[in-house]
Amino acid sequence: MSDDFSEVKLEADRLELLDYMLEEEGIEKASESQKIVRRLPRAELPLSFAQQRLWFLDQLAPGSAAYNLSGRLRLEGQLDASSLEASLNEIVRRHEALRTIFSTHDGEPVQIILSELRLALPLIDLSHLPAAERETAIRQLCEEEASQSFDLSTGPLV
Repeated sequence: MSDDFSEVKLEADRLELLDYMLEEEGIEKASESQKIVRRLPRAELPLSFAQQRLWFLDQLAPGSAAYNLSGRLRLEGQLDASSLEASLNEIVRRHEALRTIFSTHDGEPVQIILSELRLALPLIDLSHLPAAERETAIRQLCEEEASQSFDLSTGPLV
């Protein structure tokens, strides 16, 4: 008997025990109609209430940055920019909400979760500026970025 077979058998035994324990507690197994069905990639899904509000406000005032949430983070020391970019892209890969865009289908807003989205980390070298001017330039760049609107139909929304 191979190790793979014994692991499968053990898993089946554990599942049977779990079913028995749940039944003893009065908890029934989910029927076929109650099981969560895997959605198709790039399927159109209805918007959540928060997404509906965002979409509606964007329809009223396209290009507005009024609902942007921004923040700044100061990193000190040597920066491995490629590792930071790879880390951010791994976060985007793992979280569908960061790959979601909005569209309309039959006049109704829908969300579409992109299967892939790559972020490019822009690098701006301010080392040529004196320290006092550098801080001012950083603040100005942050304010400019925070005031940029998002295109809900193309993304990214981050």
